[in-house]
Amino acid sequence: MNRIVVNGEDLKLYPKESINLNLQVNDISDISTRNSTYSNTLQIPRCSTNDKIFEFLGVLGNTSRSPYKKIKCKYLVNNVPLISNGYLQITKTTDTDYSIVLFDGIIDLAEKIKDASISDLGVATFYSHQRNETTILNSLDNTSGYVYAFQNNIENVITPHWLHSRHTVNKMYPVFFVKTILIAILEEAGYKYKGELFDNEDLSGEVFSMSNGIEDSFMDFRKVFPKIKQSSFLKDVLNRYGQIIKLEGDTINFISMDSLLVGEYGYSDLTDKFIEINEEKYNLNYGQSNKFTFNYSDKFNTNGDGYLYVQNDTLPPTKITYTSIFDYNTSTSKYENENAPVPENVPVLYNIPLIEVKTETIDENEVEVIKSKSFNSSLFKIIKTGNNFEIGDGILSGYRVINSQETILSKEFTNWEYYLNKNYTRIQHILNNFKTINVSLKLNEIDIYNLDFFNLYFLQQTGKYYFLNKVQTNNQISKVELTEVNGALINNQVIQPPTTLSINITNVVVTQPTPDYSIAGINVQYNFGGYTPESARIIFTQLDGENGEPTGYSKTLSLDVNNNSHNELISTNNCGWYQIQIIENDNNIESNIVQTYIQCDVSTVETPSIDVMLLDIEDIDANGAAIGFKYRFNHFTPTTATASIRAYNFNTGAFGETVNINLTNLQSDTIHKVDNITRPNTNVFYIYHQVTIVTDTLTSTSIVYLL
Repeated sequence: MNRIVVNGEDLKLYPKESINLNLQVNDISDISTRNSTYSNTLQIPRCSTNDKIFEFLGVLGNTSRSPYKKIKCKYLVNNVPLISNGYLQITKTTDTDYSIVLFDGIIDLAEKIKDASISDLGVATFYSHQRNETTILNSLDNTSGYVYAFQNNIENVITPHWLHSRHTVNKMYPVFFVKTILIAILEEAGYKYKGELFDNEDLSGEVFSMSNGIEDSFMDFRKVFPKIKQSSFLKDVLNRYGQIIKLEGDTINFISMDSLLVGEYGYSDLTDKFIEINEEKYNLNYGQSNKFTFNYSDKFNTNGDGYLYVQNDTLPPTKITYTSIFDYNTSTSKYENENAPVPENVPVLYNIPLIEVKTETIDENEVEVIKSKSFNSSLFKIIKTGNNFEIGDGILSGYRVINSQETILSKEFTNWEYYLNKNYTRIQHILNNFKTINVSLKLNEIDIYNLDFFNLYFLQQTGKYYFLNKVQTNNQISKVELTEVNGALINNQVIQPPTTLSINITNVVVTQPTPDYSIAGINVQYNFGGYTPESARIIFTQLDGENGEPTGYSKTLSLDVNNNSHNELISTNNCGWYQIQIIENDNNIESNIVQTYIQCDVSTVETPSIDVMLLDIEDIDANGAAIGFKYRFNHFTPTTATASIRAYNFNTGAFGETVNINLTNLQSDTIHKVDNITRPNTNVFYIYHQVTIVTDTLTSTSIVYLL
């Protein structure tokens, strides 16, 4: 049963309305894209319940804002939440229907921040400050927020190199930490965050320069920040560090694609869900040479580019795959007498011209006037030099020497070649051997709920591991796109993913209770795939019906991991439907779930037995050359049955020759006839015979008088 819940109320749905989901996190065939889950457009009825939830949208004179809002919702199938933190949008209203589309929460993140710029963030206000000697010096050891790393902010200035470490307060500008902005985007959108990225040294030391100058002493980051959208900023970080994001409730988990592609986030097995392969594809949204580039103020300097090469002659020769939002600025300060050698201790100061200094005559006095300018923002790293430096206002107090290391900017480890070599090695190997398959899988709502786009998936039918690219649900049959990942590289060595660890319940046999014995016996057969756990438990959970809800009664028992079966006794006092599952204790690896039934009413249960009877007189061989008998299986149906017949001397107890036959009529509670059996050799014509019938579950021996 489908349910869409809005503010705790269920929308009314058409009984046979098909809700198909398109699930996707990231398309590996185009790593510059980021995607997520959405539904087909579906129609729901105009009725009093839905009208009320949508604030009477479509009713004459309504003032509903519902079609202009992202309406929080949950989507459940048989009470399994397939979208637990999503929203819906109303696309159309008619006299009879509403048309709606469902989305999950990751899209909601993109929607929240898509029109906002980084200058709209609270940190832009929080870190704004008066620019003076104290705030500058206090910032030099910062690892978050801002830092006044020394740079040349004056356009077209040429400085004597012996003044390289003299810095004037009103001509200095800070840089801002990328990580601080990233965290602020997430937190101000209402999310927590986690992932190894936040411990990454490259990200922790990465800063960006300001884009706009100011003409007073108040450093207002809302004015000096570059005009960058929060969504573009987030995407730039994801692309440089090869990351995808996973929504886990109110937490966004940042995950490395390179780590995912060798199974560091887990494995799952889809073998039992496989139906067929529909097609195999090799096309990519790449070129043979894929350029990752920056913006360039200096069009003749493009040494920040990097290339991802794909060994596929069918692709276009070149493609620009991604252009960063940042400039790649390599312009550095000029010193007087460029032909003279500059001492080794003179640091490189990058030119970020945010002001222009002019001399104007005011009241017959020459006055230095600062005019603000704009310049493209660029990425840098923070480093320390061994030099002391001078700082001051240059007018009243002059300059004073600070016995501390200078904090300066560096372009090291900020080009695309570095980012690609460090974060895209395994992705490149996958692209060089790119293959996707579209398969049909039998996935129920629980299977879809448990799908994890951050696991690798194994198919025994192909013997390969795959990255889960896309899923299109349609009732019980889903179309799934999988990208083959066998042979991902670690340190240039091919690594095959380890064997999938699994627990499989293979069979359950129930011996039902009888009127004489009111206890059922359950035999559970199982195996462990790829390993033997240290310990495990088996859980019998009573349900209120087939595929029902737990009643509250259950049994949890220790499992013998060195055996392949478990026997359990359950009284008729606790009869009914049970689900059975095995769970490993250390890693909580779970088996498949099976259901079985224990009969409650045993008053009519009969004990299985076998009857052997004489033939009717009309069936007897008149010549006496053949004999026969009749038989019946009472209250059971055997799988196989054989009969052996031999003559029996009632007086002496001696037996004659044995005749063996297979019984082919096995239907229960029905009399079957066997005749035309060649009489065993004997000197006595009328004689007793011993008839033994053996089945797969029961054996019966009778002495009968056969004619």
